[in-house]
Amino acid sequence: MGLLDKLTNIVSNTITEATKSNTKKVPYPYKDMESYQMAKRRDNYIYTLQYQKIENQYYDSITKIDTLWSVLYNLKDFNGEKADKFEQICIDNINVFKKMYYDYWVPNNTHDLNCVPAYKRLAMLYEKQGRYDDAVRVCIDAIDHGVPNEYGDGGSGKLYARLARMAKKAGLLEDDKIQCILRENQ
Repeated sequence: MGLLDKLTNIVSNTITEATKSNTKKVPYPYKDMESYQMAKRRDNYIYTLQYQKIENQYYDSITKIDTLWSVLYNLKDFNGEKADKFEQICIDNINVFKKMYYDYWVPNNTHDLNCVPAYKRLAMLYEKQGRYDDAVRVCIDAIDHGVPNEYGDGGSGKLYARLARMAKKAGLLEDDKIQCILRENQ
């Protein structure tokens, strides 16, 4: 075996080892890379369909929230059956928002919405009803879910201002958590 044969064997072995280390392993339980890629595309398609369903549910209820708030506000009817229905629609919308937040955005490190009006309107309803503790809770929940940065009604400061106003009316302005939240926004 000459020098050229030895060099050829060394190069051939090096290429073989490099190829083996760069070969993607097929995840269990798939038999080959093609079946794995097909399953990935199928799962992504199903994921997209599920997300679109949740997203449509979210946006459909926003229309209801806007319409019902307009009716409540113009009639000055903040208590009773219409107000109860409005409150439930807002709560349902917030729950759908949280589902999108935890099931889709957090795992994928994305955030698709620029506005969550249910938080604002629900806090406004609670204020009109004199339920200041509930309004504070709604504001804090919105802040905890990153809503004030995308509040959509003139800037993030309005939600913090609403929180401060509701906390003052509820006698909670000295609460440590509220003070911490308000200091963070300064």
